[in-house]
Amino acid sequence: MSSAHANPIKAILLALGANFAIFVAKLVAAIVTGSGAMMAEAVHSLADCGNQALLLLGIRQAKRPPSDDVMVAVKARMQAVAGDQQLIQAIRQR
Repeated sequence: MSSAHANPIKAILLALGANFAIFVAKLVAAIVTGSGAMMAEAVHSLADCGNQALLLLGIRQAKRPPSDDVMVAVKARMQAVAGDQQLIQAIRQR
């Protein structure tokens, strides 16, 4: 399968499922053994699941057209950067 036909959502969902299964396995091991290190690993695997959920949310948000609020924020940030550059130039000229 070529990369042109790759489905990122499918890949993220598969990774999410695998990480959740790993989380469950580590959690069971932590409970059975009482190991704090294994509990930390379980929490880490759960955090990986959260990362994949954020990836899915980001893909969904990226498909939406920009709103007027976003464009206002982008323009304001560009003006702030321009102001910073003017300040830096003024300091350098002293």
